[in-house]
Amino acid sequence: MQTAVRPSELQELAKFLQERLKAELASEAPLQVRCMVQNEILLVLAQHSPSVAPEAQPIFRVLQRTIQEAQPEFTEKVRLYLRAVGQKQPRAIHDFIIEKSPAWLDNAELNDDEEDDFDDLFRWLGKASEETEETPQQNDSNAVFSEVNLEEQKPNETTSLKHLVAESETESDSMADLSLEEPPSQSLPETEVIYEAPIAPESQPKPKPERRQISVSPKLAIAAATVTIVAFLTSLYTFSRPCVIGSCPQIKTAKQLGQESSQTIKKAKNIQDLERAKQKLTTATQLLGSIPFWSGYYGEAQKLLPSYQNQANAIDPVLMAMKKAEEAAENSQNPPHSMQEWQDINSLWNQSVALLKQVPKTSPVYSFAQKKLLTYQNNSGAINQQINLEETVENKITAAKQAAQTAELRQMSAKSLENWQEIESIWQKTIATLASIPQNVTGHEEAQQLLDNYKIKLATVRDRRDQEQISVNIYNQSITLASLAQNQEQRNQWSQAVSSWRRALTYAQQVPKATFYYTQAQPLIDSYSSALNQAQDRLKVALVLQKANTDLNRVCNVSPKICDHIVTRQGIKVYLTPAYVNSIRRTAMSAGINGDANTLAGVDDHLKTLQSALEAISENSVLPLEIYDHTRALIGKYSPKPN
Repeated sequence: MQTAVRPSELQELAKFLQERLKAELASEAPLQVRCMVQNEILLVLAQHSPSVAPEAQPIFRVLQRTIQEAQPEFTEKVRLYLRAVGQKQPRAIHDFIIEKSPAWLDNAELNDDEEDDFDDLFRWLGKASEETEETPQQNDSNAVFSEVNLEEQKPNETTSLKHLVAESETESDSMADLSLEEPPSQSLPETEVIYEAPIAPESQPKPKPERRQISVSPKLAIAAATVTIVAFLTSLYTFSRPCVIGSCPQIKTAKQLGQESSQTIKKAKNIQDLERAKQKLTTATQLLGSIPFWSGYYGEAQKLLPSYQNQANAIDPVLMAMKKAEEAAENSQNPPHSMQEWQDINSLWNQSVALLKQVPKTSPVYSFAQKKLLTYQNNSGAINQQINLEETVENKITAAKQAAQTAELRQMSAKSLENWQEIESIWQKTIATLASIPQNVTGHEEAQQLLDNYKIKLATVRDRRDQEQISVNIYNQSITLASLAQNQEQRNQWSQAVSSWRRALTYAQQVPKATFYYTQAQPLIDSYSSALNQAQDRLKVALVLQKANTDLNRVCNVSPKICDHIVTRQGIKVYLTPAYVNSIRRTAMSAGINGDANTLAGVDDHLKTLQSALEAISENSVLPLEIYDHTRALIGKYSPKPN
């Protein structure tokens, strides 16, 4: 039964084949493609300009491969024609049979989704619906195809080709003169016939020639495709791993994280700082651990990995201690507590202290741990005292309140370091008084509330005291360096003076804001900046003068000595020595008397070389040059080009 085909489907197929020919045979002559179906045989006509004669085999190869990939359902038999526009007979003919893939022939192997995908993909190729009408060119007769011979083409084949031409004439003027008459009986020498898989006649009883197609089980095909995909993904995964191809930024990043972690530890003040330092080390180890063993950077990564792991592990005891300390401090809030509660709290402090004592001196967090250790030990001792004390001292609370009022009044007018040290001392005594009040006594709860409040204020005072202490130290250091720079300038030690002024300026700029010495340091910044710029200018001049003196010594101090020189910021003065002038004169006079032209030329060259050397020194130092003879008479000047 013949499958109905819409003309639009054939037009789309012809357009697709024509575009494929243009894409794959770009260097060949342009081709025009037309398609039609006759007796369930797809006829494809490719036409080219009469002025060119492209080779048929590449064109047929592209057409066959494209039709094979398209898998049109309305036919299995295909005949290809190649012809020049205006010619009646094709130059070449080629027959082949479309090989259907097993997955298409066995619909039972496809699920519903796959069928929908194929329908969408090949809808334009003629997967006709049930309502599709038959095209006018189709009839009930079937064309019989055997071996291709232009002299024996059947009339119905010629008629089909005429239909194909007639269809192309309606779409392109370039095919208006196309005529497909019955080919003459003699063979045409210009016709190239290609035999590949001829279509067997349907009318003969002989069995259909077996197609050269390997039958593959769909499951086997799926398995093979799965293995291929897995192999591809495995290779893709292998080469997408870090540091397999090209450089290895993971190692560089890990090293940078390690350095940043060390800096964070040095400046750490709280548990968040240590956690950030450990996180950086953990990230560094993860980066190093991600480098596969087949990478060229694997060995280097493995050398770095233990160091970062050990550093991260060294932070754990301190973090655990600080967490226990935080827990202890939190549990200490809102007293009074029972004896057992105080003992549990003290146990946490003791655990924190024990963990900190385990930190070796070689650990990067040793210094930080020692500071925390002292604080935790003091807290533990204070709690022990509260556990042991049971006396009620009411007057201590009154004294503590009076001392706190005094401290707060002094804070309002405090400015200098000494003021804040006195206030800190008052708060420390007040807190010590409250801390000595035992549990389970009258006023204990009030005392604890005051104690918590006063500790916060003490911490604020201590921070301000520390800032003032830092401010004093930095300010004094800045003054000391400025004095040193002035002494170095007096000794013309400009290089050392520049360094001292620069350090003095840096210290003056680092005086913390909101401190007593901050306002006093601001005028110093402008003064030191100006002094630094002047010292740098003087240093540049000194270096230029020093370089000029060195170069002049190298030129003048030969045997016999050529010249003396004076180098100042205003210029260079060179004085030729009498011995040198007399030597030149004697040599020139003797050569002139003896007619020694070579010696005279040598004297002239020597003087020119000396002149060039002195001018070069003037150019390099950008200082004007004056040359005097042995009588101190000016004999030459040179002005360097400005930079």
